[in-house]
Amino acid sequence: KKIEAVEIRKKKETQQRLDELRSDFQRIRTNEAVKALLPEQVQELSEAFVKETGAKSGFDLKTRSFSDSFERIKFRTWLRIKVAPGDSSHQEFQDWLKGTAGAQKALKAAAKDGVVGV
Repeated sequence: KKIEAVEIRKKKETQQRLDELRSDFQRIRTNEAVKALLPEQVQELSEAFVKETGAKSGFDLKTRSFSDSFERIKFRTWLRIKVAPGDSSHQEFQDWLKGTAGAQKALKAAAKDGVVGV
């Protein structure tokens, strides 16, 4: 029974680590999507943000942000939600894991522990 408990705990820890890695993967993909926006796209999105939220401070295209710090934070959050890529495929996530040194250990542990979804 102790062995079963240890195996269950290891499987749970491995799944938790994989969930963290999936979250990291999504965050990185979103960062890349934001950075890839053309100035014209950022301008259009800032105008849409103003229409949706009623933001009042000016938008600076050079800095890609609003002059008011509260609106700047709201815009960054809003923008990340708008441009975040959809759910990645299982294969995309696996390919990313294989290319990420820290994820290699989690991937091997998942295979060893029989964690589903890897």
